[in-house]
Amino acid sequence: MTVTPDRFLFRCIGACASARVSLCGIVYGDQGLFLRRDDFELLGGFPEMLLMEDVFLSLKLRRHGRVVVGRSRIHVSPRRWQRVGVVR
Repeated sequence: MTVTPDRFLFRCIGACASARVSLCGIVYGDQGLFLRRDDFELLGGFPEMLLMEDVFLSLKLRRHGRVVVGRSRIHVSPRRWQRVGVVR
């Protein structure tokens, strides 16, 4: 994940997010999640939840097979972090 504009703090956030996926296999937030449609349907798609449905799908994916960080990058906007702060 690459956050644009490129600032040190945003590079750290992207690196930590990629490390979390590599180490734990959990994808959430502004990260992209790519999988085959048949696998998505086999796992039941996104669970019917108001929050954290991406985390629960990631946990199912992790049990189904290996979750890896792709070589290509997606670019996400830091607007929310700039508006409310990174920690919040």
